[in-house]
Amino acid sequence: MATCAARQGKRAKVILSNVTNVYKNLALEHWILNNWSFANFDCLLVYRNEPCVVIGRFQNTWREVNVDRAKRDGVSIARRVSGGGTVYHDLGNVNFSFFSDKPSHCPARNLQFLSPNRSKIAEVTGPQLYLQRPCRSDICYL
Repeated sequence: MATCAARQGKRAKVILSNVTNVYKNLALEHWILNNWSFANFDCLLVYRNEPCVVIGRFQNTWREVNVDRAKRDGVSIARRVSGGGTVYHDLGNVNFSFFSDKPSHCPARNLQFLSPNRSKIAEVTGPQLYLQRPCRSDICYL
């Protein structure tokens, strides 16, 4: 595991969204990022969305999404404020947003942050929660 700045002494806040609306969940994520300081605590936001396509800040919607088909199939299209690729969400996947200050930022520790909060996260995901980090910064739940 990569060496990262210590999180010791920092509290952890876990926020579970029971809302499955992509626009509300992305708005909550954006609000947390812009209104909280993470000097004294790290934060984990856990949510699921009804069928939707989420595009990154710099992506071209018309190149990434078949807009007519999304409309026909009732799939919402939303843009997040961060970069990254285009992803499909539905109630079968769980979204984890990690917040920390820059000195504490450590993607390699995110799984460790999830493990002690497993029972709380299961309130959103259901009891069949198995977390693994197969590669990169991806986290899978089965």
